Amino acid sequence: MVQKNARDAARSKSRIKARTKPIAHHPAIAERDYPQDGLRSASAYICIDVFPPNLEGMDYWARIIERTPVLTPEEEREIIPKARCGDSDALRRLVEANLRWVIHVAYRYYIQYERHLLASFADLVQEGCIGLIHALQRFEPHRGFRFITYAHHWVQLHIENAVHRNLSLLSLTPSTGKVAAHLRTAYLTLRLRLGRTPTFEELSAEAGVSPTAAAELSAVDLEVISLDEPIYDDEGTSEFIVDTIPASESELPEHVFFRGRLQEALIRALSQLTPREREVVMHRFGLQGKEMLSLAELAQRYRVSRQRIRYLEQRALRKLRACRELQQLWSDMF
Repeated sequence: MVQKNARDAARSKSRIKARTKPIAHHPAIAERDYPQDGLRSASAYICIDVFPPNLEGMDYWARIIERTPVLTPEEEREIIPKARCGDSDALRRLVEANLRWVIHVAYRYYIQYERHLLASFADLVQEGCIGLIHALQRFEPHRGFRFITYAHHWVQLHIENAVHRNLSLLSLTPSTGKVAAHLRTAYLTLRLRLGRTPTFEELSAEAGVSPTAAAELSAVDLEVISLDEPIYDDEGTSEFIVDTIPASESELPEHVFFRGRLQEALIRALSQLTPREREVVMHRFGLQGKEMLSLAELAQRYRVSRQRIRYLEQRALRKLRACRELQQLWSDMF
């Protein structure tokens, strides 16, 4: 019986090897699945040719992958202790052998956030390599798992944190960056679903955060647009964004600074109003890109009297005037 099971197992491994050539003969792959016995199914191969050839550094990494076969379990057990003890050659061999998988994870995040990302694809790959080195210090080979199985979490964590740090012009902590990313996704989802700009309450409910957090993070969630980006008209001709900016006298730096602080303080103050008060004030004064509406238009929209809209506006303005932060900033400016 034991011999029969052994023959069946050997036959099964032979069939797998016949269907999938050894890893050394498939240098340009990125691995998704890595069983402990080192065997992979055909579906586990992701050819590096699917990545756009113009990605930064792709030619360099492809050459590394071509000359570096994946480590066998025996080679891993031999190299990992040396790499931990500071052997630079062993560390380089370990990182290069797992580079194909790091590239796959980095590319997945890059195509998801490419439009808003301030970091390059090469930056994400470097962060993934740092994650590999971090995982090396915590890896416990005696548990029987392959190194890349354990390193998966650390590689993904480092790349994800790098993405969230580079989604805004402002420096955000990893946790704040994650919330900002969720808010951006929620905003785009609601914009398509509702056909209009969502309110802070709708945004907070969709993203699972408080209205105050939604208001504050919306103020810092900036999208970078190049001044050299072309703008096309109906006839197909184009001009650059920089050419559409009217010339004006240079504004004093301190005025720019105070105006930015005032805008942030105003957003925080608006988040303390009731939803109806906030909507009325924002539409009455055209705040945050809202359309300016008259009392009659707002009354028609909310199906109340003009006197009710005027009362809500006056009550909201009293609350804003009582805001100490706004009072202090106003006195500092003037």
